[in-house]
Amino acid sequence: MAIMKNTRMQNVVRKSITSALVVLALGGSSPVHATSDTQLPVIGPQVPPPQGMLTVYSERYVMEDADVPVLYRQPVQLYTMDG
Repeated sequence: MAIMKNTRMQNVVRKSITSALVVLALGGSSPVHATSDTQLPVIGPQVPPPQGMLTVYSERYVMEDADVPVLYRQPVQLYTMDG
């Protein structure tokens, strides 16, 4: 008799937990609203498209660190036509 009551109680608890999880999973989400096709305003200036390709060659040094060659490059500064 005690085993039967225990099994019934477990089934009731299991169904309650399952129902609560289903309600939380499905009922807790809000519907997705469609937006119009209008573009959002652009904030700030837009970046101009690339106008070419720039190849930069810098000095490089190979130094040994625990008998492992490590490549170091000299930093490069780039300027526009205006400086």
